[in-house]
Amino acid sequence: MYNYQELRDLVNHAGFKLRKKFDLAMNRLMPNFWVPLYGMVTFSRIPYHQVIIDKKWQDKVISHTVNTVKVCGLLAIGFYAVCKLKEANKLPTVRLEWP
Repeated sequence: MYNYQELRDLVNHAGFKLRKKFDLAMNRLMPNFWVPLYGMVTFSRIPYHQVIIDKKWQDKVISHTVNTVKVCGLLAIGFYAVCKLKEANKLPTVRLEWP
């Protein structure tokens, strides 16, 4: 059923095309580690239930990677903003004094 939904709906989405390019790039870098869904179903002897498990694992890896990149990007933007505000002397200096 997923294959039908993929062919019907997903192939026209930009995210699908990006994922396909990412899968191919990862497969070229690590052919024994990362196999695209199409390759697992069509050109291998991997049982279909294992293909579904592997696809879910790949989706989870990509999701965690994207979220990590987002957090790092936000931290970098925040750090850059703090540095620029400090340079412009618009950020108050906080001093902590211990008794």
